[in-house]
Amino acid sequence: MRCAGSSVASESVDAQHRPMKLNSEILSRLQEFRGGGRFLVTPKQHYVIKLSRGSSGSEVVYLGQLSEPLRSAGRTSDRPEFDPQPGGEYPIEYAAGTTFSVLQRDQRLIARKERGQAIFVERVDKITDSEKRSRLEKIQAELRNAYQKGHLISRIFVNELGHAGYLYQGRAYFLGHAPEGSAGFSFEKLQ
Repeated sequence: MRCAGSSVASESVDAQHRPMKLNSEILSRLQEFRGGGRFLVTPKQHYVIKLSRGSSGSEVVYLGQLSEPLRSAGRTSDRPEFDPQPGGEYPIEYAAGTTFSVLQRDQRLIARKERGQAIFVERVDKITDSEKRSRLEKIQAELRNAYQKGHLISRIFVNELGHAGYLYQGRAYFLGHAPEGSAGFSFEKLQ
């Protein structure tokens, strides 16, 4: 099984970008690697290995052995019975959906990549619907709070429930309700 992980964001997803549960032992070993990257889990012995670049080129680093295979953070029911709070933890089994980039170079923060360009969300002063404007402002504020807490993230998700969130160190966090529901956000038009 091939899984992606990062010591900065610790996004734990498999090759199909489904959230995976990692134990604290492996998470702590991944923290040793600045800049994150991918790691592999062998299918039979459940060895966790990391490809790392050293002064002599690439090397394989053994991180440990899982006591059991990685498990998908699968859903337990069709409709969740929870009331997420902005900034709080979010059930990881619902932390999947459409992803968007988070780019600090613009105060709007949220972007999508199109034809090699970053297209940012509409400016809040151009959004006429007060509910949508409020939702976007709250998500942007929560992203800023996440950065102040040291959660350096590069992507967020919006799931089919219209919930926006992010993954950090193997946990999911809730940002708020996306202005456009499960579609996420409205973006500026390409010029």
